[in-house]
Amino acid sequence: MQGVCPIRLVSMFSSSSVFGNFIHLGSVIFFPGQDVVDEFLNKFDFDLIVRAHQVVEDGYEFFAGRQLVTLFSAPNYCGEFDNSAAIMTVSDGLVCSFKILKPE
Repeated sequence: MQGVCPIRLVSMFSSSSVFGNFIHLGSVIFFPGQDVVDEFLNKFDFDLIVRAHQVVEDGYEFFAGRQLVTLFSAPNYCGEFDNSAAIMTVSDGLVCSFKILKPE
């Protein structure tokens, strides 16, 4: 993979061409299982999936053998969670690093 390529994963994962297990995390949240992540990365020749819009305690969290990372950018979300936030940067050499923003 060369460079970073943002795409809309929702449309890709809902495609009939991608099959596999999805983990049900709540009333409306479905998370791709390891087999779906593997197939998606292989199909599009990607190294990593970055997703957002789900609270994770430390601001970021890896899944599927570090092939998928969830980022969340709102510390102390809605005043109800004691979560950190994270900002991910990607170097020219495609090395990912994270800046953590702790809740106040």
